[in-house]
Amino acid sequence: MADLERHKNILELLKNEEYANIDYLCKKLYVSKSTIRRDLVDMEKKGLIVRYHGGVTLSNASNKDNSYKVRQEEHKAAKELLAEETIKFVYDNISIFVDSSTTVLALVPLLNRFKNLVIITNGLQTALELSEYQFIDTKVLGGDLLPGSTSMIGSRTTDEINNYNVDLCIMSCKGLNERGIYEASDFQAQVKNKMIRNSKKVILVCDSSKFDRSLLYKSADYVAIDTIITNAEPSATIKKQLNASYINFINIKNEKKR
Repeated sequence: MADLERHKNILELLKNEEYANIDYLCKKLYVSKSTIRRDLVDMEKKGLIVRYHGGVTLSNASNKDNSYKVRQEEHKAAKELLAEETIKFVYDNISIFVDSSTTVLALVPLLNRFKNLVIITNGLQTALELSEYQFIDTKVLGGDLLPGSTSMIGSRTTDEINNYNVDLCIMSCKGLNERGIYEASDFQAQVKNKMIRNSKKVILVCDSSKFDRSLLYKSADYVAIDTIITNAEPSATIKKQLNASYINFINIKNEKKR
């Protein structure tokens, strides 16, 4: 494989994975570590990528969220099916943290069947849609608006989260692997970590496109999660960690077969 072709393939992989280590690139491209390292040095000189210890990202802010409107349309059918399973954990008279993800946003149309919910969110779009429901008390976390999204982030956001002791946290993520759960930005990771710490029970909702994605910012270890709801079986390495952490793992495809 010629150098330019490899460089193109590396860029394509990083568009999908956002962050990758050298071992991953070697495996995908069937080349040696020395070849990959040489490629990465050349690509960094050209301003195409940014190298970190043991890994690499795109230089054009690859660790930032994609446009909110784009993300809202991605895997839309899967998100709606995941929401139908997640709603089974919601009942009247409880408080809930919900993050600003489009995955959790798909849950909002199903919440109007409940009464006396208190929902705290850092998502402006989520709050706007919740405002339609008479029996939901919606609280919006303050902070700084993350460009290209509807997410409130920053120290004010995390400080406000500390004011709550919540029954349930429903959140998504940008990626997960055998080491834990990850976000595309440090700010989002901090917000979700605080939500987890101030909740009695935590549900992670994600479609299979998030499996085995290596990003820069960890939001949580598996031991912090009670239930994961998804639409496929994860890799053996992830499943091993889930079992070790005694997580209630729900694959909606298996549920529908019953």
